[in-house]
Amino acid sequence: MMRLSTMWKVVATVGDGGACPLAAEILKPWGCAVGTLRFYRASANFICEFMKEGRRHFLRFSDAGERPLEAILAEVKLVAWLGRQGIKVAAPVPSGQGRLVETVETALGRFHGVVFLGLEGSQLETAECQETHFRAWGAALGRLHAAMKAYQDPSAASRPSWRDHLAEARPYVDGEPALLAEWHRLESWASALPSGPDDFGLIHFDFESDNLCWQDGAIGILDFDDSAHYWYAADIAYALRDLFKEGAGLSSPQVQSFLAGYEGEHPLNRTLSAQLPQFLRLHGMYTYARLSRALDLPADREPPAWLKRVETKLRHVREAYRMSVSTP
Repeated sequence: MMRLSTMWKVVATVGDGGACPLAAEILKPWGCAVGTLRFYRASANFICEFMKEGRRHFLRFSDAGERPLEAILAEVKLVAWLGRQGIKVAAPVPSGQGRLVETVETALGRFHGVVFLGLEGSQLETAECQETHFRAWGAALGRLHAAMKAYQDPSAASRPSWRDHLAEARPYVDGEPALLAEWHRLESWASALPSGPDDFGLIHFDFESDNLCWQDGAIGILDFDDSAHYWYAADIAYALRDLFKEGAGLSSPQVQSFLAGYEGEHPLNRTLSAQLPQFLRLHGMYTYARLSRALDLPADREPPAWLKRVETKLRHVREAYRMSVSTP
């Protein structure tokens, strides 16, 4: 989630029907006609959709103060490499200068832009998935991990790790005794976990159902924006986090089907997979930090109604996490 002040600054420029002159300016290096360009959404990044040669494309851009250029370059290089390995991904499209990421100076500041080719297929909600879907979903994640283990590009070092995420969270929990105690518990627990090549590496981090496109039994993968160095078991936990929020346990048929599909494609450390709830606690701590960072609206300005609703929702989620940690 980006800072709400950044979201406000950019969304205020979006006109009727989703017209976005700022996005059109950022898209110029790709030499695309902007007549079909429409603003799509804002969350961790800004996303616009447009058509080119009869195919859907997406422009993703972010304020330079939100994400380091090196991390974005590392992400899109990874995605392009995965596509060459036969993994079905939303491929990055080079600009007219052959660059996968373009940095554009605008009246609103500096922005980093990437264009992705849209994936064919449809998305399923987790609640719509049958056990066969969970098995295929797990197998897709296992294949992804098996591929990423072979990735050797030095740029991958620019992607964050669990230690970076905990370090990011630390300033937001200082002065909160229950949260600080949880931070120390998580740091101690994670430091003791095995980190061999079959257990730890570069993961997607957000392999939820809304980042998958299903077509004729094949699964296409979206959004490597949060890819990070973690345990492979953490990626399983984060993929299924909505299921766990609804009360599913490790023995549920959906989870077991997912794990069975995964294990057919990549080694599964059963000791680590038994600790999926702990990985979800680690995710909760990082999410708390991201939400705290995002909630930066100035007190002396009245935000528009849509942004006030976003702010209220984020504050409720953050408070729910704080209460879950504070309650024995």
